[in-house]
Amino acid sequence: MLEDKSGSEIFRILLAAEKLGLYEIITHLQQFLLDYHVDWLKRHIETVNRASFRNDYFQVLQQFCTANDPEKVLNAINFDSISENAMISLLKRNHFGMDEVQIWDHVLKWGLTQNPTMSTMDPTKWIDNDFKTLQASLQQFLPLIGFHEMTGQQFFEKVSPFSKIFEPRVYEELVQYFMLSDKDVSNEYLGPSFGFDDITVNGENYREEMKCYSGNYSYEKPIRSEGYFLVDEYEIFQISEV
Repeated sequence: MLEDKSGSEIFRILLAAEKLGLYEIITHLQQFLLDYHVDWLKRHIETVNRASFRNDYFQVLQQFCTANDPEKVLNAINFDSISENAMISLLKRNHFGMDEVQIWDHVLKWGLTQNPTMSTMDPTKWIDNDFKTLQASLQQFLPLIGFHEMTGQQFFEKVSPFSKIFEPRVYEELVQYFMLSDKDVSNEYLGPSFGFDDITVNGENYREEMKCYSGNYSYEKPIRSEGYFLVDEYEIFQISEV
């Protein structure tokens, strides 16, 4: 009976179930740990974190680790072993308490780790095929990163060297945004954004400054006409997960 087992014992049973392919009991074991041994999980979160992100079957524990210490989760992840789906799940939860440029660094590290045969890790020496390889690895992650929330300096130093992995129109829109904004001075007045920055509200006075931006990256139809705009009326959005 599980009730007679310690948290450590149940965790070992969970790992054994994974190795044996007993997937029908994995979710039950994870939930049992959360219900009855949450203190043990918190004390051993780094061990739990390393194990839970090895595959896609430990999603319950992945969510637990991310909710309790998201920055430690990303810093402790073995990027050689984390699956693509687990990485996407991390980014979609989007509550790391980290700057977007830090998240970009982690995503980039993941992509480079997936392609150890690339000619060099220095993008200034890459050939076109290297960029295509990285683009194929990261194409599902790019819409989940809030590039508009970076400063201009961060964007041009950290992202621009990898410009060829973006669709040309998307990258040109990002460059235009940073060239016309003053985000290098401050991002204190950054408001909400939707999709891959399909709508970004920015500026000290949203109704008087032409600093809000609309693009068309994530949805079949644009939310509004593309380009810069000011907020001259209040709008109510209902956000739902489909």
